[in-house]
Amino acid sequence: MVLLGTAIIGTNQVAILQDGGGVQPGGRAVPGQSIAPMRLRRGEMFEGFTLSEIADKRVVFTRGPSRVELVLDYFRNVDVRPASATPPPQVRPPTPVAPRVVPNLPRRQRLPGKADAESEPRP
Repeated sequence: MVLLGTAIIGTNQVAILQDGGGVQPGGRAVPGQSIAPMRLRRGEMFEGFTLSEIADKRVVFTRGPSRVELVLDYFRNVDVRPASATPPPQVRPPTPVAPRVVPNLPRRQRLPGKADAESEPRP
């Protein structure tokens, strides 16, 4: 059994679990076994164990004097894709874009205009 997460909103407490029987050592899914997550509330039973406690990062199952605690494992590396799934499509790297550069073009001299003609002395 794997604890995927908990949801605690006021008095509503839900644990999101996944049956570990559908996962082989190394994180691969076993064909033909369900790996869908299930939601259990406090007080519900699973395989003879009662979910007695739900905290932020752990849950506790009890059956008589037996007590089993499951802790949330952030670092668990599980491949949940079925064995017959196709590999993800190849992603091409982005095409490099040339940086925008202002060209250094030669400048023409200024042409004489009306303003220049009025400022020049007349012969």
